[in-house]
Amino acid sequence: MKKNIILTGIMLLASVAMSAQGYNMVVDKTDGTKVTIPTSSISQVTFQQDGGDTPSGTGTFQGAKRVFGDNLMKKYAYQSSSSSNGKSWDYTYDSNGYITRADYADGYSSSYATIDYSGGSVVVFKSFDKANGSLIRQTVINIGSNGYASSNSYTDDKGKEHVQEFTYNSDDQLTYIVEYTNGAKDWGYSFEYSDGDLVKATELGWENDVLTHNEVVANILYETSTQSKIDNVGGVMEYDHMMHIDSGLNGIFPFGALGKPSKHLPLLVTFGGSTINNSYTLDSAGRPTSATSARTSSSGSTSTYNITWAW
Repeated sequence: MKKNIILTGIMLLASVAMSAQGYNMVVDKTDGTKVTIPTSSISQVTFQQDGGDTPSGTGTFQGAKRVFGDNLMKKYAYQSSSSSNGKSWDYTYDSNGYITRADYADGYSSSYATIDYSGGSVVVFKSFDKANGSLIRQTVINIGSNGYASSNSYTDDKGKEHVQEFTYNSDDQLTYIVEYTNGAKDWGYSFEYSDGDLVKATELGWENDVLTHNEVVANILYETSTQSKIDNVGGVMEYDHMMHIDSGLNGIFPFGALGKPSKHLPLLVTFGGSTINNSYTLDSAGRPTSATSARTSSSGSTSTYNITWAW
């Protein structure tokens, strides 16, 4: 990610109102020079990233309770029927419904993340290796005026800088993701909704900022000839396996930073001649505790994922 101005410490991607009189704003540039601007001539300063729209770090994150109420997910896990190793996320909350720690394991390695909300419109995730305590990655999330993530940014282990930007509809549901890699558009998704449910997902890809990939990867039904709609009481959004949306959002959605979930649980997903049939076990509150996601490809081959949740 290219930055217009580099600040000491973490990136500040927020709009700052300038009201002080009689002072100068002094900016140290990376080339060693300085820029001095009288604050009396400044109405607002905005820090932007090149290669994308300006992130809106103008809101305040309100925690998972805003989205899920008292239905706070404590654990999410999945495993393929053809593998002995699954993946799991365990979530720890404070008394106000903010996730303060997330523990991840996949059968080969384990890590944990701590979350710093003290920045207001900037939330900082830090991921650590459980084996040696080393920092794996720091992700900076910018909160928009709607109280949800407008963008995030991180540098991967190969030194590539990534920025993801998020757009929502008037119902606060995620409609668009685009990722920039080293300042250039890379991949994304667009989501379409009907009556509060995600019904269509389109995968996007760019080369040299030209859209070269535009494929519908999921048509989602919430009612079939044999199954009526199931209310999404727990607010789960299992994108990858149950909806064929390879977005990497499964473990992140429970934080409550990516908008509101679908109103119902997905039952049937179709894409390219393939199908996914989802079935659920619910607890006494109507929240899913387990699900089976059975996929049949266009060639007739089958695979199954088993998903579990704890509340």
